[in-house]
Amino acid sequence: MMQSHFAQYSSEHSMLSKPKVSVICCHHKGNLIDGFVDSLAKQTFQDYELIVMSDCYSPTTTLNGRLHVIPSSAMPARKRNVGAHYAHGEYL
Repeated sequence: MMQSHFAQYSSEHSMLSKPKVSVICCHHKGNLIDGFVDSLAKQTFQDYELIVMSDCYSPTTTLNGRLHVIPSSAMPARKRNVGAHYAHGEYL
């Protein structure tokens, strides 16, 4: 099931321009992610994509198409590695 989400993300995302920075966030539990996303949205630097690795996060914003949620219930290190694989930024 996860593979289909990755394939969908990869094909949709490849049409976008390459961002300077890819931010990978591994959401495990709690409600801190909304504050993180809100804070990131307020930054003056906007040449980024945000990849959220989570099986329980429902975004309240799209960050103008820069937010990508990839469902994953893996352990934190695996989530970071998978997120890095799908990142398109020059820097992680």
